[in-house]
Amino acid sequence: MTLVYNLVGRGRGPLPEPPSYEGEQSRVAALLQAWAEGKKSPDDNAPEKLIYPLEHAYTPAELGFATLKGADAAVAAALAAAVAAIR
Repeated sequence: MTLVYNLVGRGRGPLPEPPSYEGEQSRVAALLQAWAEGKKSPDDNAPEKLIYPLEHAYTPAELGFATLKGADAAVAAALAAAVAAIR
């Protein structure tokens, strides 16, 4: 069974846009920067690696930025932008 539907916009209002995560990206960039700076200290006890669990299950062939779905894609984009901001 397949469900097919069309979304129809009525009127001349602005087109819907995806949400902006600029605030979150800035906060994550600051947190990553602080973590990286802390890793330079010999008495730092922060974890060596940071892990973000994905919501969807992916096969090894599907696992890549271009194939992430839904919230996984949004989080990956925000994380990638945050890392780019601190480089």
